[in-house]
Amino acid sequence: MGQEAVERCRHFKAQGYEGQPRIMGIDVARFGEDQTVFALRQGRRLLPLIKMRGIDTTQTSARAAQVIRQWRPHAVFVDGVGIGGSVVDQLRQLGFDIIEINAGAASVEPHKYFNLRAEMWGRMRDALVGGMELPDDPELLGELASVEYGFSPAQQIRLEKKEMMKRRGLSSPDCGDALALTYARNIATFHENETSCYPEDVGML
Repeated sequence: MGQEAVERCRHFKAQGYEGQPRIMGIDVARFGEDQTVFALRQGRRLLPLIKMRGIDTTQTSARAAQVIRQWRPHAVFVDGVGIGGSVVDQLRQLGFDIIEINAGAASVEPHKYFNLRAEMWGRMRDALVGGMELPDDPELLGELASVEYGFSPAQQIRLEKKEMMKRRGLSSPDCGDALALTYARNIATFHENETSCYPEDVGML
């Protein structure tokens, strides 16, 4: 993703986002040096990211449940690969309507993208180019501009693997992945008098 587009978003102010769905993306840390990140996006406005290190899946689920109750998103996407599956299960047991995402699954546009992760980042890139209000977060901005891409033998867009990024001395793009998760699927617009799909009396951890 071009540095120029990312820099423009630092000064972009979103308008009219209040009429758009509230979408939450949860990227669950897999390794000790990685972090769990919650991204809260409404239209072209991204709220400050919630970042956590050194917590287990029960703590992650408890924090996610708290944020869901407070912000009442209309959709929650969780990276369910690996230990993220435990977070998905715990949140569903609490009564939340969680959408589990497997970033390695097939893309909805297989002629264009190698897998769903490449498609999510592609949709996010298009949104950033069009203008998005981002928080003042150097880590996020750096990640958005650092992930490289190439092409598969079938000429599909394929993102650089996280292992390759670490060989280049870069950390896993947890912040970027959390934001990308909010583009996993299209969420229909809603009427302002509608509530989110999460009940008020869901269970407690």
